[in-house]
Amino acid sequence: MLRLTTVQTLFKRSTSSIKPISRKLMLVFAFSLPLIFNQATETVGQTETVEQSVETHTFSSFLDWCANRDNLEESARMTVDRLLMLTETSDCNQANERLLTRTHLSLPGNQGFNGSPASPTTSAISNLEPLRSLTHLTSLDLSYNKISDLSPLQSLTNLRAIRLWYTPVADLAPLQTLTNLTILELIGTEQVTDISPLSSLTQLSRLAISDSQVTDISAVRSLTQLETLQIANNQITDITPLSALSNLKELTMSNNQVTDVSPLQSLTNLEFAYLCRNPIDNIDVLRPLADRTEILFGALCPAFDI
Repeated sequence: MLRLTTVQTLFKRSTSSIKPISRKLMLVFAFSLPLIFNQATETVGQTETVEQSVETHTFSSFLDWCANRDNLEESARMTVDRLLMLTETSDCNQANERLLTRTHLSLPGNQGFNGSPASPTTSAISNLEPLRSLTHLTSLDLSYNKISDLSPLQSLTNLRAIRLWYTPVADLAPLQTLTNLTILELIGTEQVTDISPLSSLTQLSRLAISDSQVTDISAVRSLTQLETLQIANNQITDITPLSALSNLKELTMSNNQVTDVSPLQSLTNLEFAYLCRNPIDNIDVLRPLADRTEILFGALCPAFDI
């Protein structure tokens, strides 16, 4: 008979590697300044309105973004302001120096850990361009923001950990260059359907992509260093690619449409699997794992999800 884990044990296991977001870093204040200047200029026989702006593509450091903040579009200016508050200075030079000493950056939006309300002064950012030059960063938390474009992260090739909980991200292609990543958390990214860009992230040891719209997990076949995989609350039917994950220890795949769990038979290092609320045809195929794996499934599942 398969050994069953307690709800408490499973919760502890599945959250043990997630560090709560620092309260201090969540008390962020967004400054407000006038909108972009508009200048009226006359041409022959007519008048045109010309928007004053700066060529942001020439910026090579946060100092450039900060020094030109008054002329930035609102979304970029808000990100600059968040970084200024994070560094606890309004001086651009000091802020730039302090950012250059950081390897970990946490900019959570207007919700706290596990969805709890954050400070009412915390504003969600949507523009990551001012982060493009922070190439020394090794970990980045951008959860609960209004981010949809991840392309500015392409240059941050030293990143080893990214958390993007509950953001409107849909396109993961910009992440495919971040081959040093070992941890990637995309929980609550409801618009994500395609995870194929993640196939190049072969150093990943932890991948969480729950509460999304994923149907095809073929991309994980190449992620043979994975030890923890969370793919709960998706639309997955075929888990055949998981058979290649010989290092996998923890699997959470509740609330999918999986009927055949036989691909898990080859996972000799698997310590526990959370398989609740899947229309599994035959759980007995996992009997070979009984001596070493804790499994939750069927009527013995908790009333709530993890």
